[in-house]
Amino acid sequence: MKKKIIKSILAATLILGTVAPATTPVFAAGPGSIEIKNTQQNTEYKAYKIFDATNDGDAVSYTLPTGNALLEDSGFKSLFDTNTNGNLTYITPKAGVTSEQITTWAKGLKDKLGNPVDTKIENGTDSTETLQVGYGYYLVDSSLNQGSVTMVTSASPDAIIHEKESEPTWGDTGGKTTNEKSYNVGDEITYTVTYTNATNFNKGNKVYQYVMTDDMPDATVVELVPNSFEVKVNGTVLTQETTGATGTYKFEQSNNDFTLTIPWAATQTQTADAQLGKGDDFYYNQGVNEIVVIYKGILKSGATEGSSAQNTNTARIKPNDKPDPNEPGKTVNVYDGEIKIKKVDGVDTQKVLEGAQFVLKRKVDGKFYKFDNDKTMWESDQANATIKTTDNKGEATFTGLAEGEYELIETVAPKGYNLKKEPTLVTLKLKGDADATDTLIATPEIKNNSGAELPSTGSFGTKLLYIVGTTLVIAAGVTLVARRRAED
Repeated sequence: MKKKIIKSILAATLILGTVAPATTPVFAAGPGSIEIKNTQQNTEYKAYKIFDATNDGDAVSYTLPTGNALLEDSGFKSLFDTNTNGNLTYITPKAGVTSEQITTWAKGLKDKLGNPVDTKIENGTDSTETLQVGYGYYLVDSSLNQGSVTMVTSASPDAIIHEKESEPTWGDTGGKTTNEKSYNVGDEITYTVTYTNATNFNKGNKVYQYVMTDDMPDATVVELVPNSFEVKVNGTVLTQETTGATGTYKFEQSNNDFTLTIPWAATQTQTADAQLGKGDDFYYNQGVNEIVVIYKGILKSGATEGSSAQNTNTARIKPNDKPDPNEPGKTVNVYDGEIKIKKVDGVDTQKVLEGAQFVLKRKVDGKFYKFDNDKTMWESDQANATIKTTDNKGEATFTGLAEGEYELIETVAPKGYNLKKEPTLVTLKLKGDADATDTLIATPEIKNNSGAELPSTGSFGTKLLYIVGTTLVIAAGVTLVARRRAED
C-alpha cells in the first residue's frame, strides 16, 4: 500500500532568507545525519533531499540539486525566487512567504524528489534511528503517515527530529497479570499492569500525562491495599505526590476502585523550541517508554469459588484524558476453590450420614486448615484445626482454597458407623479449556460402613453368639463319637 506523506510537521529548522552569493561557492557534501527519536517498531523512515545547503555563520544558502525538477512545480514558483550563477540555481523565498507555508509545501513533495538519500527500518528497542545524509534541506517521511522537514549544514550537521504520529498502546507484551492463578481466602494478591508503548505524542498531539483507571471487584471479593503501590517508568520508581512534578504520580481512590495519574510533561502544549524542532519539556525522553504499576489486594470470602468465577479486575490507560469505562482494557480474574464432602452409607449410597466430623490437611506441608476471621490459615497442630461436621444432607464444606492436593481426615464417625481410618485424597486444579468439569470444586463421596454390635440380651449379637456356641458343641460331639468308635 502506497505510504501517505506527512500529516504534521515534526520539526522545522528552516527559515529561508539569505541572498545568493555573488561568486560561486565550493560545496562540500559533508558528513551529516538526521536522528529520529520516538521511532516505532517496524516503521520505515526515508530522507529525501529538497535543496542543497551551505552556510557561513548564521547565513545559509540553498540551491537546487542537480536533476531536481522543482523549477516546474507550481508551488515552488509561488514561494521562491531563483538566481542562476554558473551551473548553480540559488533560491530565496518571495517577500511575505512564511516558514509555515514552506513546510506545508514541502510535505507534498515526496513523489517529485526521486529516490531517498537514506532509508532505515526500526527493528530494535532503542526508539531511535539515524539517517546518514549530506548537507541540505530534507523531507523525512515515515510509513506511519507523517513526516518532517529539517536542515543539515556544516554549522548544524546533526539534526534531530521527533516522531509525533505514533500512537500509545499496550504493546505486544503489555497487559495485566497476577502473581498466582488461585488463592486461599485471606491471601495477598499482587497485580502488575504493564503498558509497554507509552510515547510522547499521540497522533500528533503532545502527551502531558497518562491516566490509569482500575475497576476492582467489590471489597467483599478483593479488598484493595491502598498503600501497596509501586509505580515505575522505564524502571525508575516514582513518588506519590500531587505536585505534577517529574518522577511523581497521583493516586485517587473511589470505594474499591482507583485512578492513577502520571505527569508526563511540564506543560500541556508544545513549547516554542519544540515547534522549531528542538526538544520539548517531556519528563521521559526515551521515545517509547514503559509504565509498570504494581499493587496488592486481599482475597475475601465474598469471592465466588470455582474456575468459572468472575472475580474480575480491569485496568485502562489513556494519554491525557481519563479512559472511557466502556473500553475493554486489560482484565484478569482471581480464583479460589472448595471441597464439599458427601457422606453416605457404604452399602446404600442413597443414605446420607449426618454427624461425621472432618479436618483438612494440606499435603505439601502437612499443615491443617483453620478458617478464622474471614481468612484461611494453616496450622501445624491438628488440635487448632477447624472441624467441619456433616449436616442432615450428609454435607460439609471447606471453602477458600487455592489449587493443590489435600487430605480429608475423619475424626468422628457417624453414630453406628466405623471410623474411616485412611484419609481421602482430594486434588483442586484450575479448570483448563478442555476440561468438562470444574476441577477447582471437588465433591468427594466418602462411604462409611456400620459396625457389628457387641452381645446383649435379645439382640442380633446374642443370636450370633448362640450360633457360634452351637457350632462348637456339634463339633465337640462329632469328635467324641469318632474317638469312641476308634477305641471299639
